[in-house]
Amino acid sequence: AIKLYLHNVYGSDPRSHPDYGRIVSQRHFDRLYNTLKLTNGNIVAGLLTECNSSELYIPPTVVTDVQDSDPLLQEELFGPILPVIVVDDIKDCLKYINSRSNPLALYIFGNSRDVQFIKDNTISGGICVNDVMLHMSTPSLPFGGFGGSGTGSYTGEYSINTFSHLRPILTRSMAFPPAPVDGARSPPYGGPENAYKYSLVKKGMYPTPRKAETSLFMYFLKLIPGWTLLAMAPDFIKALFKASSPMRRISK
Repeated sequence: AIKLYLHNVYGSDPRSHPDYGRIVSQRHFDRLYNTLKLTNGNIVAGLLTECNSSELYIPPTVVTDVQDSDPLLQEELFGPILPVIVVDDIKDCLKYINSRSNPLALYIFGNSRDVQFIKDNTISGGICVNDVMLHMSTPSLPFGGFGGSGTGSYTGEYSINTFSHLRPILTRSMAFPPAPVDGARSPPYGGPENAYKYSLVKKGMYPTPRKAETSLFMYFLKLIPGWTLLAMAPDFIKALFKASSPMRRISK
């Protein structure tokens, strides 16, 4: 199927096709050519004899029966070479993917059930389903790697965020004096009467009286024991009912 597609796009001689590109430099041509010479796989499309150093030309190449130790799998190729690896089932596929560094992109072809299963059990820079490359040319989506495949994203606002520092600023008004209950952020933490303070500080959830400075009612509310927990209630509620995002955030 791949050979047929290549023939339909580039004809019988990709070298003479005006839209077929060349390798960017001699160094990269030599790297790809030497890697192809060392492969133990079966070259089913493209021939070494068709490579042309003076033109920096390497034909579209497909290699099957590739083993884990094959030179084609030891580094990113960045060339017109496609190694094909056969797996027994979808679980075997996931095991293979997750045993290696996080890929820059994951291209999944299949039905919705299998696609969701793969998305839920892998980590990658991006995912494109039933197509290739389109996610990196879509302005509304960030393009970038994760872990071993890179850091940060670009395209549109994501480029600005990647090369910008998001500086957090919190300003507390001095219109009202701090209430004694503000001590929830300070020692002592021992004893049953301070158990809630210890829990908040340990988890890094410091109560912040955001509305106390703008409302006289909230100022008097601060005098009530346990007001900080009441003030934090909206945050907990929002966290519980937060709508899911179409883009999944992965903890680093």
